[in-house]
Amino acid sequence: MNGWLWVQGYGDPFLLSEELDLVAKQILAELPDNAPMIKGIGIDGSFFHDVAVPGRSGVNDPYNAPLSAVSANFNTVFLKKLGRKITTAEVQTPLTPTAQRLAMPLGNGKRRINLRDSNTAQQHFAEILMLKLREQGAEVKSALHYGRIPIEAEHFYRHLNSATLDKIIQASLKYSNNFVTNQ
Repeated sequence: MNGWLWVQGYGDPFLLSEELDLVAKQILAELPDNAPMIKGIGIDGSFFHDVAVPGRSGVNDPYNAPLSAVSANFNTVFLKKLGRKITTAEVQTPLTPTAQRLAMPLGNGKRRINLRDSNTAQQHFAEILMLKLREQGAEVKSALHYGRIPIEAEHFYRHLNSATLDKIIQASLKYSNNFVTNQ
């Protein structure tokens, strides 16, 4: 799958939209010949296999977000809905097709909801990354693929979160975030 950008996740709980801005910028800087054309984004979430956490239920509350090797924004979306108009409630996070779909059955108002399952979380992540890369000037086709990274894929970038482990632990203790702790 030449020309595809593959992402393999390892469960970083603090991969937020602001961090994805850094990721997109660095990916474009690292692409061979600075070629801004990406045929599609592949997501490899195989580091986590169907992880079941005792006590997690089917409610939409943000504290109950699904775990996944590839995630963004604590596997939640913050939305504003007025009638059929849906917008993001976070300036730094673009409105994705997945977020729009999840918001459709909701009533009016502003709310943060979880992404329900790891497949939805991975799709949302890919959509955010695609939009962030486009914001940086890359041409990215809308193709998405899920599965293991192809053997012939060339490794060219590894992102280490700018949040240090002590900051992640402090934040999880201060705000009691089950997603961060479980990840």
